[in-house]
Amino acid sequence: MNKLLKILGTLFYTGYFPIYPSVVGSLWGIGFLVLIKTQLIHFLLILFFFILGSLSARERIASTENPDPPEIILDEVCGILITFLWVGKKLVYLIGGFLIFQLFDLLKPFPLKRLEKVRGGWGVVLDDVFAGMYANIILRLWILVYSISL
Repeated sequence: MNKLLKILGTLFYTGYFPIYPSVVGSLWGIGFLVLIKTQLIHFLLILFFFILGSLSARERIASTENPDPPEIILDEVCGILITFLWVGKKLVYLIGGFLIFQLFDLLKPFPLKRLEKVRGGWGVVLDDVFAGMYANIILRLWILVYSISL
C-alpha cells in the first residue's frame, strides 16, 4: 500500500487503535470541526476527506482483500463533518451529533448497508457519508425542537 495513503487513511496510524477505531475517527472529525472557521472550508474538507478516504480505502482493500478495512478512518471523519454541516458548535450539539452519527454508523439503516458494497473504495466512505446526512437531519430536527421548547 502506498505509504502516504496508509499514513493519511489511518490518520497517522490511529486507525489501528485496537478498540473501536471508528470512534477514534469520529473524534478526529470533531477535532477538525472545532478548527473550521467557515462553511466553505467545512465543505472543502468534506470533499477532501471523501476523495482521500476513498483512495486510501481502495489501496488498503487491494492489499488486504478486506472490503471495509477498519483501520481506514477518514470515512468516519467525512461522516462526522457532514453531521455538523450548517450546525452550530455548542457542546450539547457536538455530543448529540456524535452519538447520533455513531448510532447510524452502527445500525446502518437503508441504504447504508448496500452502499458499503460499492467497489473501488467508494463504498467504504459512502456509507459514512449517508450516516452523516441522516445524523445531520436528525440533529437539525432535535435542535429545532429544542429551541422551540425553550
